[in-house]
Amino acid sequence: MKLFKHKLFLLAGITLAASYVVYFVLNAYQLSYYKQSLKTRWALELKDQHVDYIFLGSSRMANMISSTAFDSSLHQTSINLATPGSSYGESYVLFQQYLANGNTAKTLVLSFDLFKSRHLDLSAEPITPLVFKQFDFFPYQEIPEIKSVYNSYTAPWHMYLWKYLPFSRFAEFNTYFKADSMLQFVMDGKPQHASFNTHTGEQLIHNFTFKGERISAPGVVRLGPRSEKYLLKILSLAKKNNISIILVTAPYYKMATFDRTIHNTYVSFLKNTFNTRYIDFTASGAWNSYTYFSDPIHTNVYGSKLYTKMLCDSLNVNKITNTSSENETYF
Repeated sequence: MKLFKHKLFLLAGITLAASYVVYFVLNAYQLSYYKQSLKTRWALELKDQHVDYIFLGSSRMANMISSTAFDSSLHQTSINLATPGSSYGESYVLFQQYLANGNTAKTLVLSFDLFKSRHLDLSAEPITPLVFKQFDFFPYQEIPEIKSVYNSYTAPWHMYLWKYLPFSRFAEFNTYFKADSMLQFVMDGKPQHASFNTHTGEQLIHNFTFKGERISAPGVVRLGPRSEKYLLKILSLAKKNNISIILVTAPYYKMATFDRTIHNTYVSFLKNTFNTRYIDFTASGAWNSYTYFSDPIHTNVYGSKLYTKMLCDSLNVNKITNTSSENETYF
């Protein structure tokens, strides 16, 4: 029995040692292969950026703003740090590190999607690998602000597992380690190609098949405590750094109507607290045409250029046709 236990411990020790060897090999691979292709890591490495506008948010900012058209129209400079699928937690990390790295911006344009109500139940907020891209941030995990967001979006046992058995990180996110890609990288040493413009962050949707079968229904969305926490941290950080704040609601396809009382009240609160400007771009009749969309909540390249033009108009010529203390609506 004693001999069996010794063999068992020896086997466990060898397995653990082997897992560390595999971890170091895979870690070296992913740091090189995904160096430029993951937009999160690209954003975290930015230096010497001094722009007029910085765009922040989820895919409804990442995929829906044409930085090229925006800069050309306003004769300004911009950078788009928005990442598809992300939460305000991820946006906060990218914004905070952008400023911590010595970069600057004069105006923050932040996604602020419609919602019907608010709630205080953390468990009701879905946590997925997209909401906070844990794999992407592993190389920066020990930076205090990033670690704090990890703790908000990750169970404690998970954090301990990743720390003391690091191989588990890559076992869990094994889809990032495809055999054919790894073999190709070993042969030619070329990292994965970025799907976005590595100068401006532009990431428009060029390939799409949406035919308008479904409409959007933002009226089912609720603002939860985790999202609100990091929304307010983003706005506080902008205010602290004397960065003007513009909140925008991007277009939806044939949006279903709903009671916006709570949403509008919250907009008023943000305006009074952070001196924000809010522009709603959902009202234009153009958004009833599916030719501008890749799906109900994302514009394709054509819709994105139209939306960008509307944003430029509102900033440059002030073609806002309905203004109140709560919001501005572009028709």
